Amino acid sequence: MNTNNTPNMKPRQKMAPALGVGFLLAIAGNTHAQTTTWYGVNNNAAAAGATGIDAVSLIANTSWHDANMSEASPNLVSGNDLTTQVRGTKTGIGAVLQVASVFRWDGLNITDSVSSASYFFNVEFLQGGANTYYITPIAPGAGAWDEDTATWGNLDPFIDYSATTGGFTVSSTGWMSLDVTSLMEDYRLGNNAGFAMVRDVNVTSGQAPYFTQYTSEALPTQTPGLSITTVPEPSVALLGGLSAMLLFRRRR
Repeated sequence: MNTNNTPNMKPRQKMAPALGVGFLLAIAGNTHAQTTTWYGVNNNAAAAGATGIDAVSLIANTSWHDANMSEASPNLVSGNDLTTQVRGTKTGIGAVLQVASVFRWDGLNITDSVSSASYFFNVEFLQGGANTYYITPIAPGAGAWDEDTATWGNLDPFIDYSATTGGFTVSSTGWMSLDVTSLMEDYRLGNNAGFAMVRDVNVTSGQAPYFTQYTSEALPTQTPGLSITTVPEPSVALLGGLSAMLLFRRRR
């Protein structure tokens, strides 16, 4: 019996469920923030102009694949050059011979969703002033190609030139970056085998404009890189938050 007119108090532990879903989501958000990682043969994110880098993941030179593929020499292997080229040259009525730059990577080990990604590259030479070029995925059927197998004959059948969107303008030498978010998320999921930089297939000039860019074989300050921001899948974040909440309740 309560004889001092003081209301009966509920046990303290009964308050814990009031933390509820809001607390769980807050813990999940704070525990599993997005991470921006620089992927490259060298740690030259600052030289490239990349910002907001949280971590650096260096990739072996043998795992960063960038190469030329030339329509004029469909069996030519040129994956160990210091530069790659993007060109379309008209040689004869209606014929446009392309030179494309192609890219693929081993060992990125990206497991979380890609929320944003940028490809940083250093333009070494520019012919013909400012012009528009395109980037397009390489179909997964191309397989795990590398510098020793990247030829026009091997890769061109897997490049859908009609899939190019938007285009990008190269107007000077020096560092540039391109938004490759959807391409890298598809790469993570196995939906492409890298991407290609190509010239407009409708080029009509006798000597089409072109540019060259440094490859992973170049000097450490010149090699390309990827800045990729990832966030965990919602189920992973919620699981982490649940674990944190249960630990909090045990301590109470």
